[in-house]
Amino acid sequence: MEWGGFNSHKVPGASTRFDHAIDREEDPTSQRFEKQISGRYLGEITRKVCVDLMDSGLLFAHADEKTKEAANHVFRHKHHFTTPMMSAIEGSEPNYVHSLGSDHSKFANYFIHSSVENQHKIRTGWVLKSAMDAVINLNGADGPEAFSTQTAMAQDFVNMWSNASEHDRHTITQVCHLVSTRAARLAAAAVVAVVRKTKRTKCTVAVDGSVFEKYPHFQTDMEHAIDEMCGASYQLKLVHAEDGSGKGAALIASVL
Repeated sequence: MEWGGFNSHKVPGASTRFDHAIDREEDPTSQRFEKQISGRYLGEITRKVCVDLMDSGLLFAHADEKTKEAANHVFRHKHHFTTPMMSAIEGSEPNYVHSLGSDHSKFANYFIHSSVENQHKIRTGWVLKSAMDAVINLNGADGPEAFSTQTAMAQDFVNMWSNASEHDRHTITQVCHLVSTRAARLAAAAVVAVVRKTKRTKCTVAVDGSVFEKYPHFQTDMEHAIDEMCGASYQLKLVHAEDGSGKGAALIASVL
């Protein structure tokens, strides 16, 4: 089901001033629900919240000028803080890594079995590597200018995260978590609404998209929200469907 165009701003409490700002700046009144849950916009929502915290003296207030300059480059430029950066930050959050267990990956194994001091260094390295791998994409750049922009974005992020205090890192991580969890819960609410409309109590729901597939704990957050809304009365299973939109369109075309 294509639901990006749902006007979620009409639902009391479902949107914030940050959502409204993005809607004013990018294709006003169109795809409002998509702007709250898709990978293109989660980083932008987080960026706007962080700018608000910076302006309120709650983020980078005690940072040196070099760190503040790097933070300004990351957070005060449109779409310079991206969803892959969020994913790198949340995917290395200590509690999340411990929940995965040391067998999950070499990174998790190194992190869990290291001293607190080394954990800080290991997390820094993993966040920077993950963000750099996601942001710098030669195949995704349509020319030298685009590749140069990617490189500058990645360098700004490295400078910001490397020099940020533990307090500022924690604050940014919490904002990422709030934005991604809200997106998962909104997506879950849409799934539940559709399933209730069908009057089915047991079904498998195929979900397309890189956020559902790759973002840390996104699928789990959706599942928890569905359990909260449905309880034991519904049995809904979420599975990832690669290119669900394309396959769905092909199926419809084949039966017309």
